[in-house]
Amino acid sequence: KILTIPFLSLSSRRLALASVVGILEDGEVVVTEVAMKAAPGDKQRGTWEEREVVIRHEKELVVQMCELLQGFTRADTYFKDLDEGFYFMEAGLELPEYCIDQFSVEIDQLLTLTVESRLVEKLASAMNRELFDDGKVLDAADHLAVTAINGFLQNLYLYGCEDTEPFRNYILADTLLVPHVVIPYLERCVYHAAVMTRRCLANREALGDFAGFGDMPGVAALVSEVSDMSLDFPELEAGVEATLRTLIICSFRAPRTRLMFQLLQRFNPTSSLLRMKSYIARHDYMFSLLLLLNVNMGAFDITGSGDDDEM
Repeated sequence: KILTIPFLSLSSRRLALASVVGILEDGEVVVTEVAMKAAPGDKQRGTWEEREVVIRHEKELVVQMCELLQGFTRADTYFKDLDEGFYFMEAGLELPEYCIDQFSVEIDQLLTLTVESRLVEKLASAMNRELFDDGKVLDAADHLAVTAINGFLQNLYLYGCEDTEPFRNYILADTLLVPHVVIPYLERCVYHAAVMTRRCLANREALGDFAGFGDMPGVAALVSEVSDMSLDFPELEAGVEATLRTLIICSFRAPRTRLMFQLLQRFNPTSSLLRMKSYIARHDYMFSLLLLLNVNMGAFDITGSGDDDEM
């Protein structure tokens, strides 16, 4: 079953976020059911008993929770819910300054509640259990969930006015987001991208001759275009790019002595992705994000040496 929660705004949005925290914190639901203890037989009655059964949260529930969290921080849904914002947006006019200030106050309150309730920690544990424990290839809904939760964290940082710098350090150093979500997710995506790259190369090789028409003008470009279509998986690209943007925000000026920073350096996905040249060449925005991440990680630092005086 998939939980649906209506869109809430203003002070009710904080209540909705607290409800999501409560559901993730429980992790399971205890229900009472009637079960047969002994089957009826000859001259014997059947016996039944009540017992408590623990039902774990389903994967679909966790996935939809991620999408709901992103919806709580989306600027467009917030302003459309306001009477003033709706009319200004429909008319194509700039929003009044007080609407923007009110939105910033709401985001600051959500950011504070997120940190105090340890929402990131609970969400990372739930996502790790439901998305990565089974060892299966991630589907489109899984990628959208990862994209949504990264969008939620980025919106809190970008739209907030207070405590955004501590929040950035908090995500990297004081939560399990990196080991429970980021690293396993990028590992799955690298494997998936490798499969798509091999399929692209196989298609290009199979279509290379093109039934004897390989020397005709335009055939080589057509073969390359059709083969490169095997490298497209929009949900996967969106998830990887959203994850990299979160890592760029978290790793900016982060202390390099922190355990999570060192863990991220050890499992840096750059080298694995760059081995798939065709894939990275087709998704150049992903390549630019990798460059920014490695700048934050110090991969391009030039260490001082004795030869510097001779230069």
